[in-house]
Amino acid sequence: MSRCGADIDYLDALVANLGRAGTDTKRAARRLAQRSRSTGLYDCSRCAAVVDHISALLDDLTRQISRQVEAFRIADTAARAGLIERKLSEARMALEAQAALSPGGPTRAVEALLDGGRQIIQFDPSGEGRVVEVFGDLATARNVAVVVGGMGSSVENFDSTTASRASNLFRRVAGLGAEVAVVAWNGYDAPDELGAGPLAWTEVVSRAAADEGIDELNSLLDQLGLPDAVHLTLLGHSYGSLVVAGVAASRADVDDVVVMGSPGVGGSDPRRLNGGVRMWTMAAASDPIDDLGWFGGDPNDPGTGWIPVDVAGDSGHGSYLTDGSRSLDQAALVVMGRGDEVDVISHGLFDRLVDHFDDGDDLIDLWRLFMR
Repeated sequence: MSRCGADIDYLDALVANLGRAGTDTKRAARRLAQRSRSTGLYDCSRCAAVVDHISALLDDLTRQISRQVEAFRIADTAARAGLIERKLSEARMALEAQAALSPGGPTRAVEALLDGGRQIIQFDPSGEGRVVEVFGDLATARNVAVVVGGMGSSVENFDSTTASRASNLFRRVAGLGAEVAVVAWNGYDAPDELGAGPLAWTEVVSRAAADEGIDELNSLLDQLGLPDAVHLTLLGHSYGSLVVAGVAASRADVDDVVVMGSPGVGGSDPRRLNGGVRMWTMAAASDPIDDLGWFGGDPNDPGTGWIPVDVAGDSGHGSYLTDGSRSLDQAALVVMGRGDEVDVISHGLFDRLVDHFDDGDDLIDLWRLFMR
């Protein structure tokens, strides 16, 4: 048999295989390409016709796969929308039950949460109360952010703290034209504020509440099952920075983490995290909390691997993500996946060297080597 005839038989067999269900189209295309390079497939009209036939089959299979992917996407979105609807209904019933049980009627905070225009997907009155609210369409958004409240977070101050920050962030990102959903997450029993009672100090310096928060937030993210294409950002204020850092260390779908006014991040080292997650830190002027280092040191220090964000103009522990703040503008860029546009604080040469090495001892060893 001639060389061209052998090639024709090979191509005829390949056409037949492509027409069967379950064929690996990538493998078939690769074999065709390899055969094309090693033989004179285009030396006769019959070979060219068979190659054209294969190309048409591959195009058709590609369209079929695209339709299947779109069908899966629609089904996934519908499932997530259904989950959110169930959570909305469950939270509504919990809020109504709490309102009915209150002897003097619902508190002003609970009454506000009962507003029919809000997307409250979790409510639990136990402890200081747990409440989670969504801004935007969580089922379809391409960018999703979760804002975690910190010390002193409660149902009573939810609207003026975590929900306010999340709402500001949603409006800022949406105003820049991005498809976004922002979750205001007080889904754990956060420690009381200092001065709230004799046990407040023991709660604040303990990781117990943060560990609970890590489990609870992981559970919500697992339930949502956000697609890989979604850009996921976690933002933690104050004690909430422990929660977001812990969640980022335990899963691979987080793209960015932002901590604001952090008392420490429990030793979380971005250089040892998988998946290329970027971890940002914000420290406003006159914020007494961000220098405490209660939990594994200050992430703003050089050598930690955290990226310090310039929030010049913001002042005080409560200034983060407030309307018109520098931190709000910077966080919006992170949430949209535009981290290369964020203004960062540049450390000096020594600080950059420290940041490059795992710890200061390595840098000292390098210095001693130069001094020999």
